[in-house]
Amino acid sequence: MSKIKLEELSQKTLVDLFKVYSKNTITVDSLWFINVAKRFGAETAEEMSRKVKERYGTTDAIRLKRILGLPEEGGIPALAKALNFHIWIPGMEYEFPEVTEKKVVFNITDCFIQKETIKDNGPGFRCEQICEAQYVNFAKSIDSRIETRCLLCQPEKSPKEVWCSWEFLLNGESGETIDGKAKIDYSDLSVETLSKLIRLYSKSVITIDGLWFINL
Repeated sequence: MSKIKLEELSQKTLVDLFKVYSKNTITVDSLWFINVAKRFGAETAEEMSRKVKERYGTTDAIRLKRILGLPEEGGIPALAKALNFHIWIPGMEYEFPEVTEKKVVFNITDCFIQKETIKDNGPGFRCEQICEAQYVNFAKSIDSRIETRCLLCQPEKSPKEVWCSWEFLLNGESGETIDGKAKIDYSDLSVETLSKLIRLYSKSVITIDGLWFINL
């Protein structure tokens, strides 16, 4: 059998693979968290997870800027576009309930990360500090002027329909509402772009696995 080229696969297959790679990364991260928590306690697992996501938030943003052709200091439009492709996001359900020229609110409405972590009675985690480190570095690496604030997080604060909610502000200002939807339909992406993203996500699985190993 000859070597398969991603570019020769159908767009639908590539979209499915794209989401699978995102979920694979979540699974690898969750398995590390669960097993570190069982061996060393939940507090140590949360500390390690924060360090991993802090480092990877920057790494992922830099890689996505290159693939997506995002400008330096591209503001909220660049961040909103990049959030659609942040490694964990395609494997989950999400929404942008508010987008302006200088502000975006980003909600996770179905969190595969928490579900993987608590599956089979595994420990859940307090995600505010862990995810804040991730999103702060991700946003700053897209545009250094963007500030990040957690609006609500699991386990104490979230209603059932929203697992967590994040607000990103450019220079601390809200701005006027802009037209257009921030959420991207992955089926609208080209075969070339999907192929590049799948290769990136494959590297991301290795990177996150390695970051857990190094920090432990």
